[in-house]
Amino acid sequence: MPEKLCCIFNVAPHYREAVYLKMDNDPDIQCDFYLGDRTDQPLELMDYQKLKGYRKTLSNHFFQNRGMMWQKGAVSLIFRNYKYYLITGSPACLSNWALLFLAKISGKKVFAWTHGLKSYSSQKDKWFQQSFYRLCDKILLYGEFSRDKMITMGFKPEKLIPIYNSLDYDKQKAIRESITKTDVVSSHFKNDYPTIIYVGRIQQAKKIDLLIKVYNNLREKGVLCNLLIVGKSIPGDQSLTEIRNSPFVQDIWEYGECYDETKLAALIYHSTLMVCPGFIGLSAIHALTYGLPVLTNDRFEYQNPEFEAIIPGLTGDFFQYDNMDDLSDKTAAWLVKSGENRNEIRRNAYRVIEDRYNATSQWKIIKKLLQNKNDLEFKQV
Repeated sequence: MPEKLCCIFNVAPHYREAVYLKMDNDPDIQCDFYLGDRTDQPLELMDYQKLKGYRKTLSNHFFQNRGMMWQKGAVSLIFRNYKYYLITGSPACLSNWALLFLAKISGKKVFAWTHGLKSYSSQKDKWFQQSFYRLCDKILLYGEFSRDKMITMGFKPEKLIPIYNSLDYDKQKAIRESITKTDVVSSHFKNDYPTIIYVGRIQQAKKIDLLIKVYNNLREKGVLCNLLIVGKSIPGDQSLTEIRNSPFVQDIWEYGECYDETKLAALIYHSTLMVCPGFIGLSAIHALTYGLPVLTNDRFEYQNPEFEAIIPGLTGDFFQYDNMDDLSDKTAAWLVKSGENRNEIRRNAYRVIEDRYNATSQWKIIKKLLQNKNDLEFKQV
């Protein structure tokens, strides 16, 4: 009989479909999925029916103005015939607390899949979150930065397992291998200048206004380049107004939102540098998957964990937070470097994604934890 794993997630977002399907199709582990019905933020969900192991949709109840939720039907799962549970590791989900307490009493094991603790949390929040994570048997983290922080807070290293993050790498790799050099970017701009690209939501947190100021600054200094912006504008954001007021608007392409992966792949592959002045997330993984270096800010304690895929000098770089001059200098330098060393940079980027940021690697780590029974028997932190 295959080992059984009870997966209780707040929701199953569309971007995680690849890793969930990888889990679902493993012959050695039977994954049963219990998935929440909604979030309190806009988020595209996957089709739950694609999972053979889909068992039930749980009803998520949110407590207004308190930042807390409860998953109706989650707690009773502790009484089912499972030894191991994998949960969305959110301390704000109160049903998770009940599940963890009951797991301790019943001798069952619970792994939390989570961002972990943030160093900028208040002391009250830190105490609340630390108490939650101490109840978990293993904490599966998106990166090393959070792990290092939690070790300084007293958590044992062996309890903290980085599993990173991923998109649909198998699909993207197949697309990448089919790409041929075209003029998809240069034909629009009607020039062969290097191209800066941004892919993601156009909102204040991404600081697109700073990117446009830097672009104008580069052009005024005589640095010939294009700017390509792909994404949906969030209501209230004024970035597009900044674009239209640029004296170099003829070399700025407002592409708009795009969900066609083949088209996105071509745009990323034929650009020179991805720049996100604000906080970057899976856009970094998206860019590196197609061999494009990434430049973002160095305020790591506020960054999303995917910033760790950027290795200075190899797969991109970091500029001093909110420093326009530093961002301008590093952008200019990387436009040259990326053009001159493109094949080497692509190989570096591919290696990072192949090693860590893919669904196969993530599932291997989780599966190893389940199969290494002795490793699970350790004293609680």
